[in-house]
Amino acid sequence: MSSAFSHTLPTLVLPSFPIAGGFLVRLEPDVKEQDTKATSSRLRLESKRLKAKWECVVDVSTFSSEKHDVQIPQAMFFTLLEKALLAQCQTRDAQSPGATLLASIQLYWKSSRASPKVDAVPREDGTIELMVEMELFGQWPAKFTVVLMPVAIETIEVLRMTLEDVQTDVARLQEQVEAAKHRMALTIFVLLLCFLAIAKYAGSSQ
Repeated sequence: MSSAFSHTLPTLVLPSFPIAGGFLVRLEPDVKEQDTKATSSRLRLESKRLKAKWECVVDVSTFSSEKHDVQIPQAMFFTLLEKALLAQCQTRDAQSPGATLLASIQLYWKSSRASPKVDAVPREDGTIELMVEMELFGQWPAKFTVVLMPVAIETIEVLRMTLEDVQTDVARLQEQVEAAKHRMALTIFVLLLCFLAIAKYAGSSQ
């Protein structure tokens, strides 16, 4: 895990913000024109389904828990956030009909242990409160939050996101077609084997 990441998570579901289609989550250095290197980080959340974006600039070196009794470094917060996002996305994949039993059991075991969890709570003013909950040292619960502001999206950006949705749907349909072709070929092969077996049996019985 690093202090910069970009993940497209199509199966990610945030409990308090259950939007279908998943999210794009990106963390990157926020470099200002007068600076030679970044002194803060920009966190972005994008919903392709809603064609909406939220972001915030984090310039604090440490995060305080909701009760202000625990502080963790900024890098640790983002590492835990990334870990929680990926874990929740994998757990969702394991619950899909195509997941194998072994994969489901393994992911359930991992998620049942004291791993960080992420949620997003939409507010009436359009902002989103992004929360990361964890158990420090396996026994002390702590919650850390950051508020994301809505970002205006230009028409060209909406068109780009719509085009990406179409491309994703086309790719998914192509995968389904290829899978159907494979099943058909397998069915024909099995039927051919059955035909040959029946023909062999009929020939030997004469």
